[in-house]
Amino acid sequence: MLRFNQIVIGEGGLPSCGKCAPHADAVFRSSDKIIENIHEAAQSLRGPVLNVSFVGTEAFLHPEMPLLVTSAVEAGASRVGVMTGGQALSHGNNAAGILHAGVRHVDVVCLGDEATHDELTRSPGSFAAARAGVKAVHAAAGEAGIHIAVMGHVPVCRHNVHAIPGAVMELITMGVIAVHLQPANDLDVAHNIEWFGAAFQTGIMHGTWVCAEPADINLFERWSLHVGDPCHVGVAR
Repeated sequence: MLRFNQIVIGEGGLPSCGKCAPHADAVFRSSDKIIENIHEAAQSLRGPVLNVSFVGTEAFLHPEMPLLVTSAVEAGASRVGVMTGGQALSHGNNAAGILHAGVRHVDVVCLGDEATHDELTRSPGSFAAARAGVKAVHAAAGEAGIHIAVMGHVPVCRHNVHAIPGAVMELITMGVIAVHLQPANDLDVAHNIEWFGAAFQTGIMHGTWVCAEPADINLFERWSLHVGDPCHVGVAR
């Protein structure tokens, strides 16, 4: 299991459920503070290599993302990851640009199948745009001969818990290597455990690891092996 140091670069700006709360615009932390966190992670390195993942907001909205990626690489990061809604990957030279800058892991946020995702985000066409973005980054990686790991990240609330098996299936068709389900704090996981089980089984049937990260591991009982987060193991700063 890879250990990533999660570096929070801001909040908001990622796909989220509009029924739970109004969409939050992205708010960014200062680049100086983020770079300071990168160097702190490098100095406190516990494993053989430094892996950095920029989380918390849409990576492509941060005005100094190229600088942040370059700073992580210069600090010795072997792997750099970003979190995105996926749409920006299909714009201009973004897909090839992040690869050449040093990004090797991409987390794509998805709320369900196409209909569910677009309904909950209140952004018609956003799912199709995300799919196009993931396709673009795979194509750019193939052309450059670079290995890229694309992973799925699914925030789960009471409005989309029934759609998480479909979300997993959609992400698998996009070529992700793993899917991370993140239940909301107020979600009754025990009451909805069969939906999580169906999502896990969908992954098993298609050879893709699916996991969840609940507040209470005991809620998952027979599915406890699927508790954890292979996409981001490490300390958020």
